[in-house]
Amino acid sequence: MPIELLEAGDLEMKRDRAEANRVAYVAATRARDLLVVPTCGDQPIEGWLEVLNPMLYPAESARGNSVPAPGCPAFGTESVLERGPKGKRPSAGSVRPGLHVMDVVGAPVAWWDPTVLNLETEELAPLRHQRLLELDTGGAAAAESTQKYEAWKSARQSLLGRASEPSLRVQTVTSLVRGADGGGMRTEPSVDVRVLERDDPDRPGGRRFGGLVHALFALIDLTSAADALKALASVQGRMVGATEDEIDAAVTTVVRTLAHPVVQRAAAAAARGELRREVPVQLRMEHGGLVEGVVDLAFREETSDFVGWTVVDFKTDRELDGTVDRYLGQIRLYCSAVSEATKLPARGVLLVV
Repeated sequence: MPIELLEAGDLEMKRDRAEANRVAYVAATRARDLLVVPTCGDQPIEGWLEVLNPMLYPAESARGNSVPAPGCPAFGTESVLERGPKGKRPSAGSVRPGLHVMDVVGAPVAWWDPTVLNLETEELAPLRHQRLLELDTGGAAAAESTQKYEAWKSARQSLLGRASEPSLRVQTVTSLVRGADGGGMRTEPSVDVRVLERDDPDRPGGRRFGGLVHALFALIDLTSAADALKALASVQGRMVGATEDEIDAAVTTVVRTLAHPVVQRAAAAAARGELRREVPVQLRMEHGGLVEGVVDLAFREETSDFVGWTVVDFKTDRELDGTVDRYLGQIRLYCSAVSEATKLPARGVLLVV
């Protein structure tokens, strides 16, 4: 041998053992519930599985101390089938088939009795193609095979059809009220429509302006001063690409709205910790579907004639053009969802700002 190999012999042996340990680890950890290991009851087998031997072999004094293994047939006393003409039974005896538990933390090991196995089973895989090519007298086997295939195909199509049907149809509140006809719209709970008069008839409008107003209502303290509101509106306006006129108009609109009695009641509820804003809600419909949406503002209050939740939906006047009935249906669904979730009555307010 080259001198270099002789000098590195110990290192190479350590590397080989380390690699054997890694291979055994990978093999053993593939098992989820049961690990089957080939071994010998007379003595340990050398090789890459020998790292498992301390967990497999009981002490020599306990080799014969086994108990019936659950779920296994009745075993004999030998775990070795034959030892050959020169083989001898070890003086301490072979490991007795059955269940062995090494210690409290060790995994239980069931040693198998090879005599209960059918070891002379002929492997049929090489003959499979030959059987497929044999003559089918009368075509009976082919007809049966075709019938089974058609039955499988029919069952598959039926399964795919059933699986393609959603078990739960989910849609937004907005899409539901847009698709509902007038007769299908809810008329309860009651919704109070409040319209704030505005001084500027040429105030900006549109979806971007409405989105900016909604963002401010979602983020501001309901007792905010105009200066703080202006700073927040400037940031939110840049996020949606609003113009300076739109930002100023949004601030004016929100300041005016904060003085409305409904918002004043909401501010009082916020001080009590009973105010929710931009809260997602879900409602299971009678037909089995599920609708979901986001409530602009909801607060709990107790008065002489009402104990429950008031649900507020903010709209700008341009958002409301020709869509009053749709928005009324939307807020009624919000009220129903809040009432289902809280087990308290809910009423709606459509606040047009």
